[in-house]
Amino acid sequence: MSNSSEHTTTPRVSVVVLNTSSDWHEWIYVIKLKATVSDIWEHINPDTPKDDIPALSEPERPTPSEVRQAATRIADLSAAEREEYQDLIRQYRRDLDLYDRRKRGIATIQNHIIESLNRKHLIYTFDCDTTHDILVSLKNRFKPTNEARERELTLQYQRLKTLTTRNMNMEDWLLQWEKTCRECRQLNLPDVAGIRPVRDFVYAIHNVDSEFALGWRHQLAREQVDPNMEIRDIVQEFRNWKREAPRDDREYHGAFEATFQGHPISGKRRDCVCGEDHRFKECPYLVDSKRPPNWKPDSAIQQQIEEKLKNPRLKETINRIRREDLPTAF
Repeated sequence: MSNSSEHTTTPRVSVVVLNTSSDWHEWIYVIKLKATVSDIWEHINPDTPKDDIPALSEPERPTPSEVRQAATRIADLSAAEREEYQDLIRQYRRDLDLYDRRKRGIATIQNHIIESLNRKHLIYTFDCDTTHDILVSLKNRFKPTNEARERELTLQYQRLKTLTTRNMNMEDWLLQWEKTCRECRQLNLPDVAGIRPVRDFVYAIHNVDSEFALGWRHQLAREQVDPNMEIRDIVQEFRNWKREAPRDDREYHGAFEATFQGHPISGKRRDCVCGEDHRFKECPYLVDSKRPPNWKPDSAIQQQIEEKLKNPRLKETINRIRREDLPTAF
C-alpha cells in the first residue's frame, strides 16, 4: 500500500499572465519582485537604457603574478605572498559564486517571462538577444501611457461605485476597491483624493449592508471620521464587521449580487429565513403588509423562522424592517 504522503501535491501558485495593457503593471511588478530577490533587477530593468545596463561578466581567476609580477607559480611566492594570493582566491570564489547566482537568476526570470506571456504575444520576444531586450520590447507593446491609464482607472472607479444588479462575490468586490484605489492614488487622480474613497465605499455598500453603512454615514456627516483614513481601513472595518456577525447573519448577508465593469459576477443566493429567494422586507412571514388576502402561514415554516430568530442580531434586523413597514401617523 502506498504511503499517504506520496499523494500530497504542492499547491499551485497563480501566475499573472501578460495578455493586455491592463495586465502590465501587475505583471512587471511580479517580474521586478523576483528579480530584486535574485539581485538582478539592475541587469534587466526595461526603464534603463541598454548602454547603461551593467555588464554581467565572469570574474577571472587571479594568478601569482598579481601578487609578485615575476611569479609564474605559487611556489615562486613567499609565505606572506601566498597568504595574500589565497585572499585573492577567496575573493575570486565569492565573485564567481555571485556571478553564477545572477546568471542563473536571469535565466530563471527569462523562463518566467516566457511562461507568463500569452502565446500569441511570443512574437515580441523574437530577435531579442537578452532578457533586458525582451522586457523593453514587451514594455513598448503593453505599457499604457499615463493618459490611457488615467482614463482606464477613472472608468474602473466609477463602475466600482455602482452596483447595477445583485450577484457578486463580496470578497472579490472588496479586493477591487483596494486595488483600484491604490492604483488611482499612484496617479494622484482627484477621484480618490482625501477621504472621498471612504465616503464612496460607504454609500456603495448601503444596499448590501444598510446597518454598517448607516453607522458610518452618520460619522461622516458629523465629521467624526479621521480625514487620513484610507480605503483599506474602511474595507477592513467591513470585513471585521461581517466576520464578527453571528453565523445566521453571515449566511443571509454574506454574499450579494452585483456587476463589476459591466460583467455579471456570480455569487450564492440570498435566501430569506423562510427559505424563499427574496429579501426579508418582501417576506409575508415577516412583514404584515406583504401578506396577500386570505394568506395563511405554513406551521412548519413558521416554526423554522422562530428558531432562527433566536439569533439576537438577526432578530433585531427583522424588527427594524418591521418598524420601517409600520404606517406613519399624521
